[in-house]
Amino acid sequence: MSSKEIAKPSSSKVKGKIKNRYVESVLVENKPVFLVKNLETQEISIEKTIETDDCIFIPLKKSECGYYPYSFEKDEIQIIFKQEITTEKILEEIKNQVDRYLDLPKREKILISGDILITYSMDWITTLHYPFFVGDNESGKSSVLHLGRWLNYRCMLSEDIPNADIYNFLGTEEEGTGTICEDEAQDLEFNKEKIRTYKSSYSSGATKPRVITFSNKKFQVYYKTFCAKWFAGERLPRNKGFVERLAIVHMVSGTPLSNIKRADLNEKSDLNSLRNKLLIWKIQRIGKKYEFKSGLVRRDQELWEDFLGVFENTKFYNDGVDVVKHYIKQRRKSITNSFEAIIFKILVDNLKENEIESLVLWNLLTDGTNLSGEFDSWNKKTFFPDEFDVKLTPNSLTNLVEDKFQGKKIVRTITRNKKSIKITSYFFDKETLESLISKYGINLEVVITKS
Repeated sequence: MSSKEIAKPSSSKVKGKIKNRYVESVLVENKPVFLVKNLETQEISIEKTIETDDCIFIPLKKSECGYYPYSFEKDEIQIIFKQEITTEKILEEIKNQVDRYLDLPKREKILISGDILITYSMDWITTLHYPFFVGDNESGKSSVLHLGRWLNYRCMLSEDIPNADIYNFLGTEEEGTGTICEDEAQDLEFNKEKIRTYKSSYSSGATKPRVITFSNKKFQVYYKTFCAKWFAGERLPRNKGFVERLAIVHMVSGTPLSNIKRADLNEKSDLNSLRNKLLIWKIQRIGKKYEFKSGLVRRDQELWEDFLGVFENTKFYNDGVDVVKHYIKQRRKSITNSFEAIIFKILVDNLKENEIESLVLWNLLTDGTNLSGEFDSWNKKTFFPDEFDVKLTPNSLTNLVEDKFQGKKIVRTITRNKKSIKITSYFFDKETLESLISKYGINLEVVITKS
């Protein structure tokens, strides 16, 4: 058989670029097809498959989605193709659905509206935050995720999602192939692999290497884990690095106009129509230059600049600014009131020529003067502060001072009471102290300068 007669392999594709075209896998009249945007001519069309020199790409079947698929009628899609869907108009329609199904203050509704649109912007943004809806039973936190299930980009909603399912859902071919909504997420800290994945994948380029075995052969693959993620739980997970990436929404019971979990046929039709418009909004913007500068820096910029960018040149921009300022202040207050910050402030207040003895610091933290708490009755080297769910030991304090505060360890031999003893101290250079004072003694004013 000649090489020309060898059949080309086929490959399912959710979305992404194929040469000069961008594709999204959808259903039209219940049949799987690609919505295709020619990146040179900007024309949008429908194609059953796309063939290259070495592969035939096929769209996903309905049974392969694992979420509400994008389902169009032929007449509907022809009408939408002809529309230029503006960001302001789509935000209005999102906000209308948020108003219908969620009884929340305006600020939280704007947050959710922007975060829905962010899920359709993952092809051109670089970093994002994670909304976490925390509250008791019947507080409405799950309803937010169910609304996300309807409107977020290719949204998988579940509880206790296994790591392997996360990797398979996101895949190895394209970033941002979907949105994860995880309910009952209060115990995430007990799944160390998952929470490490979530912590690292808020920025574009995040990958998770894994070795898989197939036909007795091992292969190295790299799952692309960057995507939008929403969470809900009865409490926040106890993981500092994860919590610092969150926009925390405290939920209380309310009375929305409609129940998203019991939407009627007309409501489902409206939700489906909006989800389809959101996909077309995304396709229309693919390939266009995106540039927005907020004036935010460091972690504030990472978590919020692209969120604020979706409101640019719309009537919702000032509302978006209010949201960003609120949640930046929330994160800064959390850092300022953290256990690390309390220790650092005690350390700074007792420095002598930028130096402090380790035993002096230990006593300052455990003698009851600066921190209330008690020692383990069996071990006087383990201290439990009353206001924090942590334990403090000489080793953990040493790690904190050296790793987090960048203290330089100095060991001296001195004579006390005619005996030679070793004294351990920590020295801090001026630049390090100024940086940490900025971090832990944070000015809560948030400055946003749109450019």
